Amino acid sequence: MKLVGFIGWSDSGKTTVIEGLVKELRGRGYRVAVLKHCPHGFDWDKKGTDSARIWAAGAQGVALVGPDQVAFLERVAEVNLKQIAELYFPDYDFVLIEGGKEAVGFKKIMVTKEELPQDLPVSSGELLAVISNEPLHIDKPVFRFDQLIELADFLSQREDLERPAVVLSIEGRPLPLKPFVQEILSGAVWGIVKKLKKLPERPRWLRLYLKGDREGKS
Repeated sequence: MKLVGFIGWSDSGKTTVIEGLVKELRGRGYRVAVLKHCPHGFDWDKKGTDSARIWAAGAQGVALVGPDQVAFLERVAEVNLKQIAELYFPDYDFVLIEGGKEAVGFKKIMVTKEELPQDLPVSSGELLAVISNEPLHIDKPVFRFDQLIELADFLSQREDLERPAVVLSIEGRPLPLKPFVQEILSGAVWGIVKKLKKLPERPRWLRLYLKGDREGKS
């Protein structure tokens, strides 16, 4: 999974860029997910509907399941965009985050229709590129709004965007694993699973859920 954030002020063109990039990446056969940061909240369903009433009653998780789509809402203690992406979209080729200027832990692309400010809302180490039609003096790749094909090529070739191949989460919170631990877990689990019957041919990913012992036993 390659995780990329798109940041910029209101009406900077983030949604337009992401919309076009999703179409380009999907056309290349990639699985693409979009995570939109809504710091001021959002209305996920109309008031008075059954699902809204169930959510208001205090359900910890609610899912809407249609013939070709699923929407899932879950209450969390804290919001961490990187952890949410790794927890819910580990099998996607690309996860594009709209917003989240203050979030850390993943590369970001600045989208702007104006000159860059003196103080960028992202560190130089996390700034991957800039999207703007204005001539800019910056030591980062700059793409115009009509260069989404070139942007898709650029992101596809960046190996440093790859997230962990193995994600371990405890009660919804992913825990960092060193590469050699990932290799051990991956080898052990896949070694067992490949001996099972009715295994899909050449599976791309696997999700394992383990319930903990309430008495503290492992």
